[in-house]
Amino acid sequence: MKNYSAKEIKNIVLIGAPGSGKTTLAEAMAYEGKVIDRRGAVETNNTLSDNTDIEHEYKRSIYSTILFTEFMERKLNIIDCPGSDDFCGSLFSAFKVGDVGVMVFNAQNGWEVGSEIQARYSRELSKPLIGVINQLDAEKANFEGTVESIRAASRVKPVIVQYPVNQGPGFNAFIDVLMMKLYRFKDENGTREELDIPAEEMERATELNRELVEMAAENDEALMELYFEKGTLTQDDIRSGLKIGLSRREVMPLFCTSGKRDVGTKRLMEFIINVAPGPLKAPKFLSTEGEEIAADQTQPAVAFVFKSQIEPHIGEISYLRVIRGKLTEGMELLNTRTGNKEKVSQLFADHRIDARILQPDGIYHPRRTLGDAGRGVAEASLARRPLEGERPENVDVVKILVLVAVAERTAGRHDRIIQPKAAQRHRRIEVFLGFVYHIISSFFNTGPSLQIRLAPFFV
Repeated sequence: MKNYSAKEIKNIVLIGAPGSGKTTLAEAMAYEGKVIDRRGAVETNNTLSDNTDIEHEYKRSIYSTILFTEFMERKLNIIDCPGSDDFCGSLFSAFKVGDVGVMVFNAQNGWEVGSEIQARYSRELSKPLIGVINQLDAEKANFEGTVESIRAASRVKPVIVQYPVNQGPGFNAFIDVLMMKLYRFKDENGTREELDIPAEEMERATELNRELVEMAAENDEALMELYFEKGTLTQDDIRSGLKIGLSRREVMPLFCTSGKRDVGTKRLMEFIINVAPGPLKAPKFLSTEGEEIAADQTQPAVAFVFKSQIEPHIGEISYLRVIRGKLTEGMELLNTRTGNKEKVSQLFADHRIDARILQPDGIYHPRRTLGDAGRGVAEASLARRPLEGERPENVDVVKILVLVAVAERTAGRHDRIIQPKAAQRHRRIEVFLGFVYHIISSFFNTGPSLQIRLAPFFV
């Protein structure tokens, strides 16, 4: 694999409600980028993302998984996140290192509770969103209903870029109103043909193209003047306007896919490469003091570790995003959470095949570029936290609390606040829970998404 500059890298996070098809879509993306030559399926337990025993048992994503593919001479880093809110700590820390969120919707369900929760995370982190209406090959697929539910619930204005011609079990074609072409797929391996829009669909396609042009023009005064002057915009002008609106979180382009049949995946990836913000244009990382960490390759290295896990025969593996500078093997970094220096012994770019982590061509890549993602083996224990080459600069991470009520066994005391004796008892409980948490976090490497805190309350 070649070394990519920051301008040649895109970092996306696949988010969405449980069962929306994120893992299947990630599999199709890997297939289109030639990372794999055969697509797996969640049902047969052979996808790149869901590769642990517990994920195989429950047929759902439990952990965030990082993949990458090479497409259009660019590197596309993909993080497939769990959809359930039970595992939001993993999702939140992964979302923090992505430049754009690809929100996947189940065409049968539209906007769901999981969609609302993850849209909230995107607002908190100021992440742009691209919408993907997936599973349009399902029997009860409802594209129009899904779009209406998104319009009703989303704070980011959706705009249709594609709409299906034959949704349902026979779905194999859609009209792209940006390209003003009909794409029909010949098989379930992404083989497509580009055709002219049929006469019976031209009126609807023209109307949606006009809405797309107006949406693009609204994001830039120069484009607005050009639109008033010529009455339309070129495809490049539309892309420029969408790029501005996407970066400002003012617009969410909507695409059509069937991840299972690999319909629309390539066109989605083309849009991500051409329009989605990269590391240099994405929202900047903030320190805990609220200061921006500028993306500058000439400055000392800053990396954010967003996931750690134990690999058999290897040890602890830490997945990181380079925020600033360049990371090389043998470099000493300061753990700003502990104040200790840690040496990076090896760096890899990885993808998963048959549930094993491998690097392409069996060659590890000893340098990570600004904005890139990868994994490293450090000579000290790592957790989810920032690492810096020189000056400590804390980066805020996920803050999640699970509140568990502890009540008095004595009846009739619900109207009184905790008394000193009860407070002592609660303090012992807190110490015990802290001990349990220490064991859990040490053994399972939970990171800061699990915290224990005892607050005063009425009993």
